[in-house]
Amino acid sequence: MLRAWGAVLLLLLSVQASAQLRIASINMCADELLLLLAPPEAIVSLSYLSQDPQYSRWVEAAKAYPLNYAGAEEILALQPDIVLAGQYSDPMVLRLLRQQGMTVYQMTRPAKLSAMFDEAQHIGRLLGREAQAEQLVMGWQQAIDRLTVKQQMGAMPSMALIGPNGFTEGKGSLRDQMLQLAGIVNLATALGIEGNGELSLEQLVANSPDMIAIEDGTDNQHSLAQRLLNHPAIEKLAATRVRLPANLWTCPGPSYVDALATLTKARNTWRQSQVAALEQ
Repeated sequence: MLRAWGAVLLLLLSVQASAQLRIASINMCADELLLLLAPPEAIVSLSYLSQDPQYSRWVEAAKAYPLNYAGAEEILALQPDIVLAGQYSDPMVLRLLRQQGMTVYQMTRPAKLSAMFDEAQHIGRLLGREAQAEQLVMGWQQAIDRLTVKQQMGAMPSMALIGPNGFTEGKGSLRDQMLQLAGIVNLATALGIEGNGELSLEQLVANSPDMIAIEDGTDNQHSLAQRLLNHPAIEKLAATRVRLPANLWTCPGPSYVDALATLTKARNTWRQSQVAALEQ
């Protein structure tokens, strides 16, 4: 009984300590984890992209907080104890913040789901919210397991992931792992592309993937991604178009569950079309 009460006391002290912290985020992906893990009263500011629906899936939740543009002066004025930044945040800004005694944590760009889970738990420890982070990660893992349990059975379609300028991600990337979990062959990986790369028009036509995923995620017909997919040579391909909005998997996190659900649905639809074609 004493041990149980001790655990409760530690949890209460952790909650009190995290509530007393002042935490700011200057990165959209950090915004997401901060909203999910920190008590509302501890959040002093989020990045301006948190309220851009093209990239953020947390627009409504973010409306409750002041925004920042990652400038050193505006962050210093907020006097946060902890600042969450991104891998490519301005190093000069981060150095100035650290010089003022602030704890600055730079999120990484995980290449595996396990690294994504580890980072969420690390931030949970940083914020004094270990239990909340553990529950969050457990929820992701369970949702992903439910979606992938049957996906490795049966035929696997090929998919080309295309972003602006033909941007794609191949072997060793988190998105490649997501395609594997969905039971889909990543065309970029099949072509020997590792990490970030580019798919050309010629490669798309020559390899004729079963599906093409539009990663731009907007209705901007002037974007390079859209223009590439509207090329007459691409339109002649029988590939199924799969829309993956930018706000679905720009940031590795809970939204990746929705991205995986979209991928598995596309894979199942493709399989059904193959069965229907054989029955005709």
